Amino acid sequence: MPIPQFAENQIPAQLLTSVLNQRRILIVDDSPDNALLISMFLKNSGCILEFATDGQEAVSKYMEFQPDLVLMDLKMPCM
Repeated sequence: MPIPQFAENQIPAQLLTSVLNQRRILIVDDSPDNALLISMFLKNSGCILEFATDGQEAVSKYMEFQPDLVLMDLKMPCM
């Protein structure tokens, strides 16, 4: 089966949904605006989102949520 080609700035919704469907994603960012933007991008992909706002909370959420993917700001408070 050939791999579909898309413009560099386009990710088809079907591809995003098929890759992220039912994946657990932990979003770690101390900026509510950034977390909201990421969640808006991912909201229709079928993934399950959890949020943390600092390093300590991220470690705790990671242990209980056990995500498949962590999207995290590089500089976090409390760690």
